[in-house]
Amino acid sequence: MKEKPLSGIAKKVFDDLSEIYKLDDSALYLARIIAVCWDHMLEAEALLEKEGLVVQGRYSQLRAHPANDILKSNRNQIMRALRQLNLTTPANDEMDQVLRDFE
Repeated sequence: MKEKPLSGIAKKVFDDLSEIYKLDDSALYLARIIAVCWDHMLEAEALLEKEGLVVQGRYSQLRAHPANDILKSNRNQIMRALRQLNLTTPANDEMDQVLRDFE
């Protein structure tokens, strides 16, 4: 399966991570995962913004929108990859700035 190109924001996340931290090949793979998950998170957020946090189920009951799970899963994958890159320490000001730029 061919990889989908990254959005502008996700490409900037990838470029910033690789440039600031001078990542090797294995770390670049994790940075790519972070960028792809970032794209998926943005898509899920846009869908939730458009359709709302809840949807009507088959029997007219309200339930959480499936995009909530997509958002949560991708956020967890980003955090896991950041931990593997050892970029989650509170003293890591550069990473804080990278993440703040995309909020």
